[in-house]
Amino acid sequence: MSIKKDTVAKYVRLLANLGCVFKVIEEDGTEHGTLRTEVAKKRTPRANVIGAIDYKSPIRKLGVGDVVELPVPDGIAPVSLQSAVSGFCATTFGAGKFTSSYNRSTDALEVMRLDN
Repeated sequence: MSIKKDTVAKYVRLLANLGCVFKVIEEDGTEHGTLRTEVAKKRTPRANVIGAIDYKSPIRKLGVGDVVELPVPDGIAPVSLQSAVSGFCATTFGAGKFTSSYNRSTDALEVMRLDN
């Protein structure tokens, strides 16, 4: 496929002659240009916490100012539990009406209801 290589080389030359800052990455991984790019950070994969812990029952009972500690189950990342709890709290109480924090010393997620 030399036509592809020739076409890429032509446009790389044109961009360079115009003074453009660019980066072109070909199918085979060959890179052209001087533009610096950052590799996206990998996110922690989320685990399905349904069935691992019943977090909905204690959260439904929360009154304003009440706090509940939810132990993080073995094999579940704290961020996965916090994500599930945050979604449930947002639909139950509304956005901005709760806060949560992972407590490393007790290996538990603390959830507090802030407002009605």
